[in-house]
Order: sequence, then structure tokens, then C-alpha cells
Amino acid sequence: VSADVWRGLGRPPALRWIDHVAAGVDPAMPAMGPVPAVRRLKARHQEAAGRVEFTEAFAAQMVACLDVLAIDPTIVNPGGGALALGHPWG
Repeated sequence: VSADVWRGLGRPPALRWIDHVAAGVDPAMPAMGPVPAVRRLKARHQEAAGRVEFTEAFAAQMVACLDVLAIDPTIVNPGGGALALGHPWG
């Protein structure tokens, strides 16, 4: 929804946009696409790494990316992933 509609509902903000980056990977390894982008974001925002939201479509992809990035899985999707939440952020 738009910011105006959200404010009209009287709800507090649900998300905080911190930053974004674009990055690419070798086309032979498309599942690792989030890795270079997350590395760049982590380098810029170490203090903001208390919770991480991954909205990747495949669990195996997320597990591989978390392993390569050495992200503690206990801080990932603490309220459930995108499917469990019904894609509310989209």
C-alpha cells in the first residue's frame, strides 16, 4: 500500500528501508545471486545486522547463501519467511 494509505490505517511502520545494491554472479551459479549484494550491504551496515529477511524462493538457495555469508540462521526471517507471511512486503 502507499504511505498515505498506511498512515490512514493508523499503523506504525512495518519495515525500515536501509539501503540497496545491485550485483551479479556467474550465470552458471544463479542461486548464489544474493551473496555479492549481501556482502556489500554488510560492509556498509554492520550495525544493522540484528535481523535479516531473505525472500528467496527456494530453501536450499537460502541455506547455501547463509552458509557462504556466515549469517547466523537464528536472526533470519524471525517472523517467518515470505511464503509463511503471504508475501506481505511485495
